[in-house]
Amino acid sequence: MMSTVQIRTLVVCVLAVWMAAAATAAGHSVVERSDPAPNAALDAPPRQVTLRLSEPVDPVFTSAAVRDEAGRGVSAQAIVGADGRIVTVPLVDVARGVFTVRWRVLSAIDGHTTTGFFIFSVGRALPTGAGQTGETVSPALPRLAVRWLAYLAAIFLAGRVAFQVFVLVPGLRRMPRDDSGPLAASTDRSLHHATVWAAGVLVAAVTLDLVLQLAELTTGPVLAARGTFAPFLFGTRPGWSGMVQAGMAGLLLMPRSPRGRILQAAAVAWIILTVGIMTVLGGPAVVVGSTHLALLVLASSVYALLGVWMAFILPQVSDIPIPQMPGVPVAAGAGLLVGLALRSHAAGDGLPALLGDWLHLAAAGLWIGGLASLWISLRSAPARQRGRLAQALVTRVSLVSGLGLLVILTTGAYAAWLNVPARLALLATPYGRLLLLKLGLVAVIAGLGAYNRFVLRPAIAAAGPRLEETTRRFVRSITGEIALGAGVLLAVAAITMTPPARVTYRPESPTPVVMSGMTGDITIRIRIAPSGRGADRFEIVVSDAGGSPLGTDVLVRLRLTKLDEDLAPATITPSAQPGGRYIAEGGYLLLDGWWEVGVIIRRKGRDDVATAFPFRRGSSGGRGAPGADTEAERLLTRARAVAMDLRSWREDEQLTDDRGNVILTQTEFQPPRRLRYRTSSGLEGIIIGPAHYARSGGGSWRQDAAMQTRSFDGATVYLGGAQHAMGRRAPCPDEDCQVVLWDGPGGTARFAGWIGISSGRLTRLLMIARGQYMTLEISRVDAPIQIDAPR
Repeated sequence: MMSTVQIRTLVVCVLAVWMAAAATAAGHSVVERSDPAPNAALDAPPRQVTLRLSEPVDPVFTSAAVRDEAGRGVSAQAIVGADGRIVTVPLVDVARGVFTVRWRVLSAIDGHTTTGFFIFSVGRALPTGAGQTGETVSPALPRLAVRWLAYLAAIFLAGRVAFQVFVLVPGLRRMPRDDSGPLAASTDRSLHHATVWAAGVLVAAVTLDLVLQLAELTTGPVLAARGTFAPFLFGTRPGWSGMVQAGMAGLLLMPRSPRGRILQAAAVAWIILTVGIMTVLGGPAVVVGSTHLALLVLASSVYALLGVWMAFILPQVSDIPIPQMPGVPVAAGAGLLVGLALRSHAAGDGLPALLGDWLHLAAAGLWIGGLASLWISLRSAPARQRGRLAQALVTRVSLVSGLGLLVILTTGAYAAWLNVPARLALLATPYGRLLLLKLGLVAVIAGLGAYNRFVLRPAIAAAGPRLEETTRRFVRSITGEIALGAGVLLAVAAITMTPPARVTYRPESPTPVVMSGMTGDITIRIRIAPSGRGADRFEIVVSDAGGSPLGTDVLVRLRLTKLDEDLAPATITPSAQPGGRYIAEGGYLLLDGWWEVGVIIRRKGRDDVATAFPFRRGSSGGRGAPGADTEAERLLTRARAVAMDLRSWREDEQLTDDRGNVILTQTEFQPPRRLRYRTSSGLEGIIIGPAHYARSGGGSWRQDAAMQTRSFDGATVYLGGAQHAMGRRAPCPDEDCQVVLWDGPGGTARFAGWIGISSGRLTRLLMIARGQYMTLEISRVDAPIQIDAPR
């Protein structure tokens, strides 16, 4: 039979294996991006909807569907990719209309369920004011209630065994035998009854939580999910966690007789070994479907029979003393808390985070569970002996509670550092607000604890004539502590079911970007205030050449194109406001990287006009930023070579700064040394070799001083010294192009260029550099252009 020391060593080793088995991830699998994007207005129906998730999901319990406005399904069964992070929803029978995408996933990392929806349209604008996106960020009340009950029961059970070993037994030894005997019997009886109730509540709450989560995942009644209950129980992290909690709770109910102690020790070792082996092999689902199952069942059966045999035989041998083995219930309580930790956010953050979460729960058990056990012990004691029992226990409880508070604060700070990326996230996210509520309750409990420790504890230790009254005050005080502790555990239960702030929070842009453009006789001013929390704001002001609004028969549309990822463009119809203003708000710019923001103006009886602006969000350059794209670099080199052979071309350049100033320049090139330009401010110029002619506002030409003779390369000059080039395919008017993104020398300017795959010609160019935004179109390549000196 294993000794207590051996069992403790085994517990530590296997707990480390359990914790090390967790993969690193963010906690809660949410949709990072989708194609089509949320709120996209498409001209043609897509073949499928693709969801990119933040962490791997369980393919069996992940679903996504697309429905039209009538609620009719227009999608086939969703397919989860090999890496578990890509969910593809094939579409069938999609025509014009507005479509809703609903998804529901079970994280394979921490076992949390996340649901959400968004809409897109095909061949029509999205309805104004429609609820366009949604994602669960707070738990459902029924599941929150049962999760809270599970936490209450688990924390009490873990604290109760620690209280028994570290407080009650040593405290009773300090009392006279005549007093300690009856007190030990009464407290043991009361604590046993409370343990039975807590274990029953825990098993019921865990079971109901699993049933409710399975009902959510199967989107139907519980009875309809009966066929999936076994795979859910044995093949997912929630099921695994529930079995560990229920098993450990059952062990704590075993009697403390010699036979019961042997069975309890054998069962603890059996559960730890079995679950440890399953963890190493990949989990219960992997073991059930492998050849290891028979060997594991055989070994477990032999071990179980041996344990039962020892429990019945050894107590009958008088020469073999059966030790008390106080460490076995403590090990069961520790395993119970491991079951809780397996479903926490820390389960996806690796060994240090999971160990910190387990220590956090263990400290809560020592503090709140220990106080609850003390309250039961004092209430069960006869009134005349309650003061003396308080004298024996309060000092130790105060020491244990203080240690628990220290560990809670330390591990809580570590968890907050992992899950809260910024102080503003405490107010801006549900997770942060719940954390603040929890911290507020902990601060109140700490205040009560300080009152107990520094006021009531010395008075109880003094054993004065008012000992009974002081004990009653102490009992009332810890009653308040326990009630507040229940509130803390309610906040904890909600926190474990809410996506961490690092998943849902992204800071707003500190300085909104203001850009202006001109197209035909229209001036467009756009203000972009991006926010990663789904509140991107676009404010567009449209006016004529004289600065007046265009009128009421104007339709303004935004077209957002992600240049560094192969996502379908999103078309948005802003709402019209007085004074020629148009406003759009929504989660449009959730992804860092390169964007092209197009503004399209439609007027009755006239051709549409449009302009585009470059926009770059975040410090990352998109999916290719860390390295380079060899194909894109070759295409840039080819574009430079092709440009050197051009006989003529025209460039239309729009240059704006981040304060909304704008200038248009139309330039014609006739290499090697002829150039003609005209700006929106009325300035014109001709350069032929060293001669420079200029005029303003249509006035007379004047010749400036001779300038150095040089060749004119136009936009080709930006193609030199490219760094970190990457690209994606995109259509051009005459051929397919590749959008090539690169950084200029020193990283002071960044470029996006459309280069023909067949011709190698540069046709469009976007640039962002030090608060300047340039859009450049190249046309009339090799067309007849004659540039002569003015007469």
